Amino acid sequence: EQVFRLLCQQITGGHVLDVGCGAVGHYWALAYAGRVSSFTLSDKDRGMIELEMQRIEVLTPDTLNVRFPGTLSLLDKLDASRTALERVQALHRKLADCVVLDCSKASTSNRYDVIIANELFENLEKVSHLEPALSNLKKLLVSGGCILGTSLVSENQTFGAEEFAAVARASGLEVLHLESYTPDLHRYPSAFTFVLRPTIDR
Repeated sequence: EQVFRLLCQQITGGHVLDVGCGAVGHYWALAYAGRVSSFTLSDKDRGMIELEMQRIEVLTPDTLNVRFPGTLSLLDKLDASRTALERVQALHRKLADCVVLDCSKASTSNRYDVIIANELFENLEKVSHLEPALSNLKKLLVSGGCILGTSLVSENQTFGAEEFAAVARASGLEVLHLESYTPDLHRYPSAFTFVLRPTIDR
């Protein structure tokens, strides 16, 4: 619910890039596809991208109702202006591409209004790996764009919300939103949502 609420509140238009989407990018896109010009799904694992494309190809309102009835109820509560059919149609219509992309090495001429990084940064082994990833994603933003998402925190992880925020600021990003919460996942005792924007030189 925390993630869908963030996506519904923060994404209101423009071009969106979801980095490290795995095989669930289409699931998150149900929250915002109808309100953007286009969105691109990406992951560094080609197998995940291929699986994601297969899932999108067979996605229908019926499969949504069978697999994600709770999600549809939540989305109706957050944004009742679209039916399940309209969400699926928007997803198919607004999807620009599914690409192989490593967030720490990504090089593309495209620029985005919003970059989504859901459950991405907890996969980095060390806090020192955060800065290159954030700095590179910042280069992919248009002026005024933002990076948003959620990060899970495991018991043996070397950084949490405050350490993440400190690295973001050191990478030239302003922290517009940072909120910790308890996820419904036994392996992860805590998590946090975030919204970052490149610092404006004054």
